[in-house]
Amino acid sequence: MMIRSASRAEHQSKSTELLVAVHRAVTAGTATGVLARTIRLWSLQWGVPDLSETASFQVNQRLKTTIARWVVSTRCLELGPQFFRSGADQKAILCHEFAHAAVVLKFGRQVRAHGPEWREFVLAAGFEPRSHHTATRRAGEARIAVARPRELYEHRCLVCHAVRFARKPVKSWRCIECAGAGLPGNLSVRRSTAARSTP
Repeated sequence: MMIRSASRAEHQSKSTELLVAVHRAVTAGTATGVLARTIRLWSLQWGVPDLSETASFQVNQRLKTTIARWVVSTRCLELGPQFFRSGADQKAILCHEFAHAAVVLKFGRQVRAHGPEWREFVLAAGFEPRSHHTATRRAGEARIAVARPRELYEHRCLVCHAVRFARKPVKSWRCIECAGAGLPGNLSVRRSTAARSTP
């Protein structure tokens, strides 16, 4: 029992230290301390040694459903408010985003966002490669996943009723089967709600 308590306290201390380092990075615009060491370790594992020197950090208050994202054009890690207030594993989220950065640096922009290269990098850093991290909150000792509804648009063929979903309505889409048969292939578009789940 004592060992488990010490281990939990040690984990909390490391998480707090990392979170403080992220706050400092946002203020300074660049990583220092434990955060810089962590990124440097990952970049050596991934064979991208200049990753930590060129990355910048910024808080983006407009990120409501996204915890964090890597912006390729500015080489900036944008952190949403949920990153700081959720119980999500911040180190896993940072690894997820920096793996995106490393993949682009090593293989170029044509590589799929959550493709095999990205998955290999996340596994090499010791994390489970998941395309989404769900924010969590504490309820006593348990951690409960918060499923946020995500608005989707259903695109349904008026003839064969084939369905396709997207985050935005896409007016240019046509039903491939019906268009191939010489029909217009028009789709009706309506809002639909689906819960975001963690794979």
